[in-house]
Amino acid sequence: MDRVDGIRTRNEVNIKYNNMQYSNLRFFLGKRITEIREKKGMSVEELAARADLQPGHIRRIEMGKYKYDVDILAQIALALGVSLDFVEYQE
Repeated sequence: MDRVDGIRTRNEVNIKYNNMQYSNLRFFLGKRITEIREKKGMSVEELAARADLQPGHIRRIEMGKYKYDVDILAQIALALGVSLDFVEYQE
């Protein structure tokens, strides 16, 4: 599909949407991790030690400023004592 009269193509819209979607997802996941960590009375340092990560790494994840893979997310979930579905379900 070609650009017509300044209207974005489907690919341009999808790329912009996907970039925004992933950024929002990282932010949402970070907030969920923070909520659960605080609910359990854990400090960033304690979570980092339990997850075998650096505290700065946890902070960047909680702020949504760090790209990470499912393995890191699984380490954090395990350290928090929750399953990976913590992303979807409220405790």
